[in-house]
Amino acid sequence: MKLSIIIPCYNDYEHMSHLAGQIVPQLVDGTELIIVDDGSTDGLQLDLSPMVYHLNKNLGVSAARNVGVGLAKGEYVTFVDSDDEVKGIFVKSILEAIRSKKSLYWFTAKTDDNCLGYHKDPVWAKVYKRSLIKDLPFNEKLNVGEDIIWSEKVRILAGDDYEKINKTIYHYHWLANPNSLSKRYNRGELPHDKS
Repeated sequence: MKLSIIIPCYNDYEHMSHLAGQIVPQLVDGTELIIVDDGSTDGLQLDLSPMVYHLNKNLGVSAARNVGVGLAKGEYVTFVDSDDEVKGIFVKSILEAIRSKKSLYWFTAKTDDNCLGYHKDPVWAKVYKRSLIKDLPFNEKLNVGEDIIWSEKVRILAGDDYEKINKTIYHYHWLANPNSLSKRYNRGELPHDKS
């Protein structure tokens, strides 16, 4: 298995269905799509095979990502947020890039304000060698900021063993989900951590 695509999701049926519909046709031998449902209550039911679907207790996005990494069989892992989109060359571009066997890859992403750029801190817009991250779990006690902390640790572990993928293959929808953790935190509905 070359590549595992992990999507954590929670109560986002409309976006999740659209995203899965973009990724499933791109899957080829040696790739897998893992959807970790973090205890959705909106009736999320996807009948798009081949993919791995795992229903988790509602423990948060960090726990869902940790479960996804635990289920992954690919040499490389990438995360996609359920309310984002990927281009039709997403899987092909990653498979071409990982031939160089680096530990970490960054690719360009488009955002809702039409900005383009490399993103060093978010979990999405990157591809990780699974052996690099398998013993580095996300902090499940934090509601927000866990991805930045985790990404900093990954960059330190990877050192200079990284490469940029010079293609825009991801669309980050920061406006799409008004109930995302970061937006709920910014509205004062969530504390920084769960303790």
